[in-house]
Amino acid sequence: MPTIRAFWAPKAAAHEREWEYAAAYDEARQVVAVADGASSSYRAGVWSSRLVEEFLDQPPQLAPGLIAFHEWVAHVADGFQSASEAVSETSWYASDASRRGSFATFVGIMLMSGANGGRFVGVQVGDACLFHTRGDQLVTAVPTRDAEGFDSTPDLLGSSAYQESHGAEAGVYCEGIVEPGDVLYLTTDAMGSAMLALAEAGQPIWRAGQDLGPRRFRTMVHELRTADVLEDDDVTLVRVETKESP
Repeated sequence: MPTIRAFWAPKAAAHEREWEYAAAYDEARQVVAVADGASSSYRAGVWSSRLVEEFLDQPPQLAPGLIAFHEWVAHVADGFQSASEAVSETSWYASDASRRGSFATFVGIMLMSGANGGRFVGVQVGDACLFHTRGDQLVTAVPTRDAEGFDSTPDLLGSSAYQESHGAEAGVYCEGIVEPGDVLYLTTDAMGSAMLALAEAGQPIWRAGQDLGPRRFRTMVHELRTADVLEDDDVTLVRVETKESP
């Protein structure tokens, strides 16, 4: 069974409650998800939370083609959108915003452990990141291995019925073989870009990742922002460490 730890921090000048991302995991079931709410959309933080919670509670069957993922997103969106429109009835502008919908990037994985490691399957949308590392080496990076490969208009999962597919067609299927001691990271875009920049500079964060704790993570975020390596944005990182062979 893997060891999973989640870390997060709001923007430098923001209050904790302004963090609009979400992360959730279940060590026993080996399921992990991270979502990054688009701050310009209605109830972005609530939509992010709904996505990761539903992924843990009722994860879709993940396979190439992601047909079940499309159905899962539509199901989650239908329930969320109905509740959002009910909440927004008190003002015309909130009602209009709720009809346009809520949006978020997303990454989620499920692990299947075996005697000599195992495998993972996952889905990624937009610029939420999945890194699979083995020692100092980066085995897999989704959506990119390039720290400059992020832009301001990522693909998003949306709650609104105006988007028939809810953005699920942008989902990328991921899978990989996991060896004992491998570590996977699920991150939001700012942290993902910073991690790739550090790796390109020969200072991969996964070299010291096992020593991360909540206080050390916040210190690291502050140091990276001060050094202009990390953008001043909300950040989330979930670390999934598989067991070493005895």
